[in-house]
Amino acid sequence: MGLRLVHAAISAPIFPDDTLPSPSRFAALSGRRVSIVTLLAATLPASVLAQGNPLAAPSFHLDEVVVVVDRFGTPVRKSVAATSLLTRDDLSGRPARTLPDVLRSIPGIVFVERDGSGRLPMAVVRGFFGGGETSYVLLTIDGVPANDDRTGLVEWTEIPLSDVERIEVLRGSASVAYGDAALGAVVNVVTRNAAAPDESEAAVTMGSWGGMGVRASAARALESGRLRASADIDREDGYRAHSASSRGSGVLSYRREVADGQGNVFGRFSYSRVTNQEPGPLAPDALASDPLQSGDAFSADERTRNVVQLDAGSSRVFDGGRRLDVAARVRHFDQDRTRTILLMPSFGDTQRQNDRDLSVWGRIGYAIPLAGASVRLGGEAQLADYRTRYHDPSSGSLLSEGRGSRSDLAAHLSAMRDLGDRLRLDAGVRFDVVRPHEDGPNGTSPSFKQWSPRLGLNLAYSRAPSAGGNLFVTWTRAFKAPTLDQLYDVREIPTGQPGQTVNLSNAALKPQRSRAVELGLYQRVPLGSPGRFAEVSATVYRQELDDEIDFDLRTFQYGNIQQSRHVGFEGSVRAVLSPRLELTHAATVTHATFRASEYDGNQLKNIPRTAFVTSLRADLSKTVDATVTHRFTGAVYLDDENTSKVAGAGLVDAALRWRVGAVEATASVRNLFDHKYESFGYLLFDPFQQTNVRMLHPGAGRSLSIGLTVGGR
Repeated sequence: MGLRLVHAAISAPIFPDDTLPSPSRFAALSGRRVSIVTLLAATLPASVLAQGNPLAAPSFHLDEVVVVVDRFGTPVRKSVAATSLLTRDDLSGRPARTLPDVLRSIPGIVFVERDGSGRLPMAVVRGFFGGGETSYVLLTIDGVPANDDRTGLVEWTEIPLSDVERIEVLRGSASVAYGDAALGAVVNVVTRNAAAPDESEAAVTMGSWGGMGVRASAARALESGRLRASADIDREDGYRAHSASSRGSGVLSYRREVADGQGNVFGRFSYSRVTNQEPGPLAPDALASDPLQSGDAFSADERTRNVVQLDAGSSRVFDGGRRLDVAARVRHFDQDRTRTILLMPSFGDTQRQNDRDLSVWGRIGYAIPLAGASVRLGGEAQLADYRTRYHDPSSGSLLSEGRGSRSDLAAHLSAMRDLGDRLRLDAGVRFDVVRPHEDGPNGTSPSFKQWSPRLGLNLAYSRAPSAGGNLFVTWTRAFKAPTLDQLYDVREIPTGQPGQTVNLSNAALKPQRSRAVELGLYQRVPLGSPGRFAEVSATVYRQELDDEIDFDLRTFQYGNIQQSRHVGFEGSVRAVLSPRLELTHAATVTHATFRASEYDGNQLKNIPRTAFVTSLRADLSKTVDATVTHRFTGAVYLDDENTSKVAGAGLVDAALRWRVGAVEATASVRNLFDHKYESFGYLLFDPFQQTNVRMLHPGAGRSLSIGLTVGGR
């Protein structure tokens, strides 16, 4: 009975377009095109559903304490924000190679790929898409921000999954706690050093497209702390021509408990090097003839990115429940990149770019009980300097050069108080001052100031141990300042007319500001016998934006959309059907539309309206488990006029894991049925044909990966 209930609740048809079906259409579709993993759940042998010896005991994610909401720890179910958690057990055994592969299972987050192989992923979150030029997601590693300072971009593939202990995701505007970088979401990666015992681990992987990798790690007790070192190297030729990539990273971290377990200190040194070739988009005729080819104009496009970072911090709990946290980061970024910008389908401008950034960041936070409430106050500061140079790739001559800086200063105050046994109030406010600066006689130095308040309530409407439920409602104001690149990029692009160039940046850009209301639910549902349960979360939101930053292909420059609106639904179900069978489902519906222009009511380009991810994991025996995942992403429009769109795609991935003692072998396949699809694209005007041409990034075909790991916990 429990299986049928969960099947009815979360099975999703593979929609032929990006619209939600009517109830009658849903019934017709679900009878013949339901998610493949749901069908597998219904047809698995009874022995798998029976009680047995699971590889990992089921846990209640809603009761887990996460720090991503307010930095000081809140149980998921008591938060006033849409929060998701992935534990190490959730990550293991999945058909995943990179962090985006596992984040796809979080509602509200969709990834598209520029290279087809998954090595150049870009996040679409709550209707925000940076197009590879910026990001609306803040990535933190153990609470320390990791986004690039000049662009705000996240290098999603530089964090090996083997180093990840858990992932906490806060969806929606989080400016009250994290500032302007967190308009869409915050992803906090907790590394394995937090409580790792002595361990040693080595692994090797091989896969399609010439993929291979090795990694090694070791942790040892050192005095009253633990020292952990890890190294990870992999490479791949890529799915398409001219799409090879490689990645190498090394991490040395130390964590020590102090004051009889009432505090800790930590330090982390990391180095990463990422190289990528970029194949570029293809016009329809080229895509039809050979989807594996690279664009003719992109034959020289590649990059090498080096990052050195040092983090340190301390946390201390004092008598009376007081707590002090401090953290600091020094980061050096160096990137060489040859990049082509298409001006028409058959012609582009290619320049070699060198970027060097140096930044210093610090944070302090203090929590104290006061008048029955938990009060938290603190501040953050950052200073980042950058230098950008553009060269002619043939002669090496300097074409343009820019220098500048950005300083951020913020103070925040928040309070949480229980109003009785069931109701919790959470309120906070943050004040940010962002000052970008461009060197030179014509440079500008604007000052962006913003108050970011949040007011939220969480109601425990049911406190039954097996069927507890919480509702939350939150109102927020948030912002995102334009990045240094969007304001001051010095690249001059020839138009083909003598003496005429265009520049993508716009020093007159305004910060985008938002007002949002969010209503959410966390609910535990018993599924019959003890140990069988489902955890359900659902969120609806409405976000009104002024001056949303967008790239206008007509002017070839960044600009502000006067008004836009992001409305959506995000839902997830995690169902433990038995100690040996778990089913998860994430659903995302997004309407991101213009509200004040000739495009009023149109969907913003490259924003999918629907996305569904369903996974079934089964422990087939004491040593073997399997996971099958179906992921569907709906159609996207390629233009603001909504005249051209790319069809949606449904893909199936699978993985098999075998563990005996300290040895683990894995095999996974992505895009099992070798489905042909396009990830995203845009329209580009062709003056010769006097029409817009679709420029599309093809997705990857079927790929296989095998791995062997020795050691570990």
